[in-house]
Amino acid sequence: MKMHGFAFKVIPVLLAGLGSIGSLEVSADPFTLPNPPEVSISIEAESDRLWTGVAVSSEGRVCVSFPRWGMDTPVSVGELIDGSLIPLPDSAWNAWLPGDPCDSAFVCVQSITFDEAGKLWVLDTGNPWMSGVIPGACRLLCFGVDSTSPELVYYFPDSLLAPGSYLNDFRIDIASGNAYITDSGEGALIVTNLYSGESRRLLDGHPALMSEGTRIEIDGIEWNLGGVLPDIHSDGIALTPAGDWLYWHALTGNTLYRIPTLALVDEILTEEDVESAIEEVCSTGPVDGMIFSADGSLYLTLLNESGIGYMPAGFN
Repeated sequence: MKMHGFAFKVIPVLLAGLGSIGSLEVSADPFTLPNPPEVSISIEAESDRLWTGVAVSSEGRVCVSFPRWGMDTPVSVGELIDGSLIPLPDSAWNAWLPGDPCDSAFVCVQSITFDEAGKLWVLDTGNPWMSGVIPGACRLLCFGVDSTSPELVYYFPDSLLAPGSYLNDFRIDIASGNAYITDSGEGALIVTNLYSGESRRLLDGHPALMSEGTRIEIDGIEWNLGGVLPDIHSDGIALTPAGDWLYWHALTGNTLYRIPTLALVDEILTEEDVESAIEEVCSTGPVDGMIFSADGSLYLTLLNESGIGYMPAGFN
């Protein structure tokens, strides 16, 4: 596994009426960063229920997703229109209850994204309350702009999943015809060929995909479950604009990793070949979601800093 000496900075985030949340600067040779821009942020929407997915289309549509971690999930997927949350693609898809069929309803949606054509992709973990994957419920779905039924559905069979699997975040590369998905429950990458529908599980349990036992503190309060620090493995994921590199990070980890996507899609490569292609980018502290902008800059949510990490175009 190769190692790099990249650096990043945290953008000082300014919230209206709250002042600066804070900033952090990390230096590492041989890369020197310019000063990051200060960003003024205003509240676009808020909810008293936890949402884990946000997607904005090129046309400005804003959609959100709520995982089924409690019995009071308002919807699984919704669109924000004039301050109101509208179920997508309709109410029926958001009305699943325990014991119901899952073929035409969302069970536990973790993340969503738009593609370049404005189609909405939805990752259903099929694992409500993190109590185990319901057979046939774990899938990736694609909805057209105005469709109420999915145009494409990719099912993840039991043979692809581990007992504690929780498929978390994903990126779609329409140009190459591949989807890349993290398993934060067990630590692995799932690669789905969008043309054949076949999926492969890669780097299962590799140290680069696993939790490092890093503590998460939000506003000085440690995040734990019943007093126990959870281990959340490969979580946030980002694909470069050219689709040539995939980046990921364990939620309870400090290290940002990357791998050439060619190493993930070439089925001739051995497991050892794929492992040797992993590169360690830098240490960041705990990271959740992250995304590349069109110019190649990488933005990362830095939980312990209450800020947004910024790595400008050209760092990679």
